[in-house]
Amino acid sequence: MNKKEIDLLLIKLFSGRANDDEICAIKSYAETMPENRAYFQEMKNVWEIAHPAFEPKTINVEKAYNKVAAEANLPMQPEKQAWYIPFRRYAAAAAIFIPLAVLSVFLINRLPKPVDIAEVHYQKVMSPNNERTEITLPDGSVVVLNVGSSLEYPRDFSGNRRTVNLEGEAYFQVQKDPAKPFIVHTKKMDIEVLGTKFNVNAYPDQSEIRTTLEEGKVKVTISDNDKTSDRLLMPNEEISLNLETGDIVKKQVNAPDASSWLTGKIAFTSTPLSDVLTQIGRRYNVSIDFQLTEMEKRRLTVRFDEHESVENIFKALESIVPDLVIQKQDNKYKVNIQI
Repeated sequence: MNKKEIDLLLIKLFSGRANDDEICAIKSYAETMPENRAYFQEMKNVWEIAHPAFEPKTINVEKAYNKVAAEANLPMQPEKQAWYIPFRRYAAAAAIFIPLAVLSVFLINRLPKPVDIAEVHYQKVMSPNNERTEITLPDGSVVVLNVGSSLEYPRDFSGNRRTVNLEGEAYFQVQKDPAKPFIVHTKKMDIEVLGTKFNVNAYPDQSEIRTTLEEGKVKVTISDNDKTSDRLLMPNEEISLNLETGDIVKKQVNAPDASSWLTGKIAFTSTPLSDVLTQIGRRYNVSIDFQLTEMEKRRLTVRFDEHESVENIFKALESIVPDLVIQKQDNKYKVNIQI
């Protein structure tokens, strides 16, 4: 989510208009990093200051201040001076702001964690390198995680949507439920379905995010540089977002190729060389060092058998890509261009 989307969700949350999925999204955002939690608390304080539960002109300024001062061990309000009266309405506003600003720090350790905004319990499953993991979700949907991937999902789909967060690659077989759309959140790409089979490739260290539809129909929402666009996918269609250029490509494919990793095979269809090398390194749990500049943008379409060794795969790549040289140095592979 970008900052604008986060702020809009926070406004809906603080005003009591957020639905269960939006509450879950904010909770997940706030728990991701300490700075996210700090921003959540900062915005919460700003909202409370800007939306008091009482009318400023009804405040007894001296009484309000002295009550706060007693709680926070601050100096008591001195006797009211004659010059004070014309400025009463400004003091009333200050009586709202100053106590909240002071007590937001004073009381923070007495309050529950600011992200405890809903009784939604998430759990995260991670699939280690060189291993695939199958998960059955609370609604009966099945997700298979590829190596080095993770999925975060609620223990119970209690809201009006079924929302999960994916990092990496996964194959989804979603149970149909027209009343509860199923949404997969990834970096800059969300996939919404009712019931279908599809593959999502969204590793954070790759240059592209891809969604490939095998069965059913999905809506893909892409958010990039504060711009959002929706695309519909039909069976055997794939959409990709280049994270470096922002280019969006939708094309016809053979959908089973995208999920061939389910049977242990390795298949690439018009995939950047950099992503090919990254995925091979992840699959075989080996370190590959490469800086290929323009060469790494070259796209490959190639398939390898399940039991192919990494050395044979590298030899095949050298034969496919002119001037490509892959050598083993110590415990990692070095990729160079032969001049």
